[in-house]
Amino acid sequence: MKLETKEMVQCALFVCLIAVFAQISIQLPTRVPITMQTLAIYFIALTSSRRVTLISTSLYILMGAIGLSVFSGFSGGVAALVGPAGGFLFSFPIMAYLINLIAGEKESYVRWGLALLVGSIVCYTIGTVYFVFVTKSSIIVALTACVIPFLPGDLAKVIVSVMLAKKLKRFVYQNKKVSLNSAN
Repeated sequence: MKLETKEMVQCALFVCLIAVFAQISIQLPTRVPITMQTLAIYFIALTSSRRVTLISTSLYILMGAIGLSVFSGFSGGVAALVGPAGGFLFSFPIMAYLINLIAGEKESYVRWGLALLVGSIVCYTIGTVYFVFVTKSSIIVALTACVIPFLPGDLAKVIVSVMLAKKLKRFVYQNKKVSLNSAN
């Protein structure tokens, strides 16, 4: 699987975007913070290729796993992955890939919204099951800690993503050649 230079640059930029958005967070007593990294993943999944989407989100997890401070609260390392919120982190590549797959090539607000909702359900499912396993909590406690507080914000992220992705996709991937020569 050979990556073109353009794809490598996109992956690097997208990993940085996720890492920056992860720092926009609100810490909750449930040990699962509200972050904007899912918003970044939504944008990446809707605006890039499936391959770039999967590589970017997987690389983000790998960078955090080796100790780089890319996760929420400038955390990193294996401890973040095996902690209560680890399942959400592990779900990101799966969620992003499914969003990209369902969204398809055609620009459709309805299809994109559906793709983001399915991706969110996958993230919630993996994250909540992992939370139950790690904390030995009941499913009711896990839903209260991992799903219910996040629903309004995630719905807002879905709406914002769908509204802005079309404009962003056109801007990022326009097929115009840019000349460095001002005479052209």
